[in-house]
Amino acid sequence: MTVKREVFSPYVIPGLKRENISIEKYPFMTNPERSLLSKEEILQIIASEVGVSVDRIFSSCKETDFVFARHIYTKIQKLSGRNLVQIAREIDKDHTTIIHSLRTFNDRYQVETEYREKANKIFNKIGLDPKFIQNENTNRPSKRS
Repeated sequence: MTVKREVFSPYVIPGLKRENISIEKYPFMTNPERSLLSKEEILQIIASEVGVSVDRIFSSCKETDFVFARHIYTKIQKLSGRNLVQIAREIDKDHTTIIHSLRTFNDRYQVETEYREKANKIFNKIGLDPKFIQNENTNRPSKRS
């Protein structure tokens, strides 16, 4: 019996060049022919839009702007195909912190208009389609009866 496995594509990691990527396979990309931005470029866009310094985004600062910057960065990385452990290692956090970050982002994105507008502005600059993010499932486990 042959088991078919879907292999993680290295072309969806920020910083690597994408070639021959279709919009059907990656619906969240607004322009799949364009090369992905590097991690540093993504952080620079987030920092300039939020008004924080790049080197303090991953600090333990609990100010609203820094927290928002971390949440949107983790969301972008998750959309890019990275798993929770990879994201956590990259920013020196635990994977459960990443789960909390993604859930908080999804909850606030759905409810708060100002939060959504700020996030959409960053997504547009990076080349992600905000319509996809708004319709994305939060991936929460169902409650057991």
